[in-house]
Amino acid sequence: MNKASPPVLTILSKKVQGIALNNGTLHCFGLDGTISTQLLQSHQAIRYYQFDQDTQENHFRYFLQCLSLNKFSNCLFPGERLKNDDLFETLGRKCL
Repeated sequence: MNKASPPVLTILSKKVQGIALNNGTLHCFGLDGTISTQLLQSHQAIRYYQFDQDTQENHFRYFLQCLSLNKFSNCLFPGERLKNDDLFETLGRKCL
């Protein structure tokens, strides 16, 4: 848990202007007047999480993304699947 990792970035075109953000989906105006949507990388693991059917790696990724987005109650399920007490300790510290 103490590994330093680079921030998760979503690269947007310079030709778009964000108008709304909803649950990790950015809605943008294009130069031609159209509205497009783009999923933010920070929410990608959350959107495609498969609960019981997912791999250990994806449980961990989901846990970390929920933790970084302060979605603490969503961290409980993958924490139980990973059977790692350090994850619950980290979650408790972040909640405080």
